[in-house]
Amino acid sequence: MSRFDGGAAASRDMTLGRLVGAVLVEQGIADLFCIPGDFTMQLSRELLQTDGLSLRTMSHEYGTTLAALGYAVGRRVPGAVCFTYGVGVLNATNGIAQAYVERVPLIVLSGAPGQRERDAPVFLHHTVVDDDTQYRVMREVTAHQVRISDPHRALAQLREAVAVALAQSRPVYVEIPRDLYLAPVRYTPAPRLAAPPPAYSQPAWDAAHATLALLRAARQPVLVPGLEIKRYDLAAPVTRIVETLALPWVASPMSRIALSPDHPNYRGVYAGPASPAQVTRELLADCDALLLLGEPNSDVNMGIASAIPAGQLVQAYDGVVRVGRETYPAATADFVTALAEISRPRDGGLPDLRREQKPFLLPQPVHEAPDTDAPDDEALTPYHVIDELNRHFAAHPDTTLVVDCGDAFFMSLGMFPADVLTSSLYMSMGIAVPGALGYQLGSGRRPVVLVGDGAFHMTGQELMHARQAGVSPIVIVLNNQRWTSLSADDADESLTRQAALDFAALAQCYGVPGLTATRTGQLREHLAYALTRDEPVLIDAQVDPTQRSYLCERFFDAIKNQQHLPRL
Repeated sequence: MSRFDGGAAASRDMTLGRLVGAVLVEQGIADLFCIPGDFTMQLSRELLQTDGLSLRTMSHEYGTTLAALGYAVGRRVPGAVCFTYGVGVLNATNGIAQAYVERVPLIVLSGAPGQRERDAPVFLHHTVVDDDTQYRVMREVTAHQVRISDPHRALAQLREAVAVALAQSRPVYVEIPRDLYLAPVRYTPAPRLAAPPPAYSQPAWDAAHATLALLRAARQPVLVPGLEIKRYDLAAPVTRIVETLALPWVASPMSRIALSPDHPNYRGVYAGPASPAQVTRELLADCDALLLLGEPNSDVNMGIASAIPAGQLVQAYDGVVRVGRETYPAATADFVTALAEISRPRDGGLPDLRREQKPFLLPQPVHEAPDTDAPDDEALTPYHVIDELNRHFAAHPDTTLVVDCGDAFFMSLGMFPADVLTSSLYMSMGIAVPGALGYQLGSGRRPVVLVGDGAFHMTGQELMHARQAGVSPIVIVLNNQRWTSLSADDADESLTRQAALDFAALAQCYGVPGLTATRTGQLREHLAYALTRDEPVLIDAQVDPTQRSYLCERFFDAIKNQQHLPRL
């Protein structure tokens, strides 16, 4: 019996549209994010009839897709979206591309012209070049594409798409002609699929043995657990490697909380000169062997591997493991599992951190959290926002931070939430508000959101759907009326200036309580008030437009030096 077979007795007849919903539900997906259109209206009607599936309609396809990304991360199942042909899916393409780069499984459902429409000598609305344009675009930003043409093969094709999304932790594309939504099909239930477990692979074992040989010659090796470690739940074998080999490990901006920062071998977030802790910068400066596991060498992690001679680098990412100058075709999961299996204790242990090395590296216990760092009547700056949120996270250590790109992202490098959801590699603005809605729907946990005013202008309107969805994020808008992360220079004001909006008043229009904070004490009071409310709350945190966080300053100065760009 196939793993997709659930037994003939459980089979039942239904329409193809309802079959799509049934496959989503059997995979643990309880919410489908969508914007109905003329090519999907009947499909949406059929999906509404699916037991266990709620349709979450939103305002724009990009924000809708970001909500599905947050949902996938929060619920640990593939996200699912459904859009109309052409204008809908193409609007969503930036979010789909983000899922591809950030390694988030996502099922993209799209309507399409029926066969007779395709054959007719008429140029259909929503078409760009021809009726295959959208399909060609999706080839670039999804790991698997299928156009359903035979209703009786749809069940197998849908499950194959889900299997690819899980195996590759990337989006897949399913196109359904609109003349097939009511086609009769037979549905046979099946167990929920899962990503394939690590498997024995000779190249993976060869790479693991080569890695141990490299480490034996190293004086100061460092491990970086990357994005794939998080996506594929590989924390246990990587922790075993860290402990057995007595390796210090650092997070990167892309992969915070891949392992627990409470681990004694943790040495901070590495972002080159923007690293919050001095001990982190010193550790990487002295590193003579680097294990970069599950992450590309990116400008976001300051090209962390570029400073290491090629012969002293181990990098596993996207099906390839490089050990020194040798390359092995092996999945990161297979390699990590093999390395954990054969690792034996190295000579010498890892010294404990000294007290003076811990600032900016580890969160302070709640009883030690500062409460008099800044006078309550002092005007808000990025530094004060960092301090106040760290106080909040110390008191509520299970809180996830959903943070957008810009200075908000760099400020978050100095914060200590339980987890972080952001666009850390693709770096596309807009994820914070819709991502938080999806995250809370998926996880049931209330997040704190940190978003700049520029990013809020892009997708913040999705907050109007929070109350209807039954979610209650605490949204802090960094209102400095500028794209400050690009430049805080007065000479660039005409390029970076944002409209002076009253975000607290705007929140009221969205049916959300809005509060304004211009002083540190007000921000603290508003956070405390938000915790007493079982509803979404927005705090308009008005900060000086001429200031940006020191982490942002360091990062962009380093990027300019790295790329030989002029300094502003």
